[in-house]
Amino acid sequence: MKCHYPKILAWIAGFLLIAGFTTSHVVFAQSNEIKIAKDKVDLSFKTLQLATLPNNVRTAKYSLLTNVFDLLSLETQALEKQLTETAVNPEFTSLQLAMDDKLTTYLQYLVAQKKLLTVNLSLADIETIGGNFTNWREKEYNPHIQKVIDLVSVFTGDAVLKKADARFTNIFESFKQFKGGKEQTTLLRGLLSQAALNLKTARQLQYQAENKLSEYLPKNDTVTTETTNGDSPAPDQNQINQIEPTIQDLFAATMTAVKSCYQNFISMYDALD
Repeated sequence: MKCHYPKILAWIAGFLLIAGFTTSHVVFAQSNEIKIAKDKVDLSFKTLQLATLPNNVRTAKYSLLTNVFDLLSLETQALEKQLTETAVNPEFTSLQLAMDDKLTTYLQYLVAQKKLLTVNLSLADIETIGGNFTNWREKEYNPHIQKVIDLVSVFTGDAVLKKADARFTNIFESFKQFKGGKEQTTLLRGLLSQAALNLKTARQLQYQAENKLSEYLPKNDTVTTETTNGDSPAPDQNQINQIEPTIQDLFAATMTAVKSCYQNFISMYDALD
């Protein structure tokens, strides 16, 4: 029965307790305030769709843009909080601080843009502000936000993997003292081996993700490569077919590998029946 093996069971149970966190992607917490702001944006958009008279269109666009500024400010603040609370390796500290500084300037920009909006603005003025904001968001804001999410994802994966490694070590040490039948011991050893392979895969993926993240670090020297005709060589079909995985791809794959490790431990728990 399971109760005959309390030590190894304790470690397995402890490992499974964190499964809910580590098998999911990074999820940025949404406060009730953010949810309310999203509802306001949705309502404003629906109102705009129904508006027909020029003055109603102007009012609806003013309301929508105001609510969008409010929502984006709240989301940026939430992301900034998560960024600053993320523990990073020393070589990434300067990058983390630079990212935080840029998020602060974005918040200042959103405050300034909202101040430009007044109830007396013409429809043309509101559309100009909205057009400038859309251009800024697509070219400046979104690319930087993706980099922030990448950094948070990489070091979330790093923390998860370190905890998983520590749990595995403790379970392995307990297993070495396990006194069971030959068939049961062989089964448990096989599951431990599978767990070790899954963790090895997760480490390799995590290493790749950290390497890609290092591309965001400032370069002291820029190295340029020239071809004989001055043009970049055309990629062959193999290069086209082998698309580089993004940091988010690698993060998701890392979490999948860790999830597989959890499944190995669940199978171990079942095998102790």
